[in-house]
Amino acid sequence: IERLLLLWSPRVAAFCRNTLVEIMISVRCYPWRVAINAFLTCIKIGLAGVSYWYMFRALGYCNLGIWDVITLTALSSIIAYIPISFNGLGTVELVGVYIFSSLGVDKIGVISGYLTLRSLVLVLAWLPVLFWLFSSRKTHN
Repeated sequence: IERLLLLWSPRVAAFCRNTLVEIMISVRCYPWRVAINAFLTCIKIGLAGVSYWYMFRALGYCNLGIWDVITLTALSSIIAYIPISFNGLGTVELVGVYIFSSLGVDKIGVISGYLTLRSLVLVLAWLPVLFWLFSSRKTHN
C-alpha cells in the first residue's frame, strides 16, 4: 500500500507514515492516557447514540434497534468534519436522512430529531452562562 501511495502522492504517503509513527509513540509513552481516551470516546459515542434512539422513540419510531441507531449516529457524525452546508442543511443532516431511511425513519423524523437534539445541546451549553450573568448582576448591584 505504501508503494502505491508513494507513486500516487508522496506527500500523502509521508503524512500516513508520520501519523502512524505518532500513534505508536503515543501508545508506547502514554498507554493509560490512550486507554482512557478510547474508553471515554466509546462512552461519548454510546451516549450520543442513545440520545438519538430516545429522540426517535419520542417521535414515534419505536421499532429501531439501539445498536443500529448508535452505529448510524456515529457514522453520520464523522461527516461533521466536512464544513459544507446546503441552504442551511448540513452534511450531517443529509447523511442522517440517507442512512436512517434504511431503518425506516422518514426525512421529517430525522430532521426533527437532529434539530431538537442540536437545540437541546445549545440550550444546555448556554445555561451556565445565563446563571453566571444573572448571579453577577446581583452581586454588582
